[in-house]
Amino acid sequence: MLPKLHQAIAARTHLINDDHTAAFRLFSGFYESAPAVVGAPAVVGVPDVVADIYARTLLLWGYGDNAEEMEKTLTKVRQYLLDQLPWVECVVQKQRSAADRAQQRGVVTFGDSPAQRVKEHGLWYSVDLTMNQDASFYLDTRNLRRWLIDHAGGWSVYNAFAYTGSLGVAALAGGASRVVQGDLNRQFLELARTGGMLNRLDIGKMKL
Repeated sequence: MLPKLHQAIAARTHLINDDHTAAFRLFSGFYESAPAVVGAPAVVGVPDVVADIYARTLLLWGYGDNAEEMEKTLTKVRQYLLDQLPWVECVVQKQRSAADRAQQRGVVTFGDSPAQRVKEHGLWYSVDLTMNQDASFYLDTRNLRRWLIDHAGGWSVYNAFAYTGSLGVAALAGGASRVVQGDLNRQFLELARTGGMLNRLDIGKMKL
């Protein structure tokens, strides 16, 4: 397991910026443990573990069915990554199989306060890493946010299931004339508002 984590860090060094404000997937056990060729035996790895970076916060996910064994694995991963990434100031762990809802949403296992904002493509985004089972700032829509920044000029944009409102913030930064952020959870909409304010955008063009 540890060699795979080491390889993942080496492959993603270019994503670590000097001020440690970026957000990116550091390790995906689903992918890192997949066979190189379809039909080949699975590679021994950690398919139930995912590690993300949100600024100086390490977010660890445990997807295994056995909560007790998953905790042991996450502890080992946490200790190794803290040794390798000395700039990490906080670790949050989420266990999908935990009976406790708080553990599903995420608990701090190292440090004090998780990151509350991250920077991507020159924009700040507001995050709350323990509000939901998901991080709610989806790393796989990074390119879509970049595209909105480049193409949303003059558009009216409706961001359904907005979560942190990152797509709406990107669209507004890209020159959208009006952005509607839609989500049933008012806490998420407040994150969207904060994201706009962090970038000194015209909040009057954002409807929550």
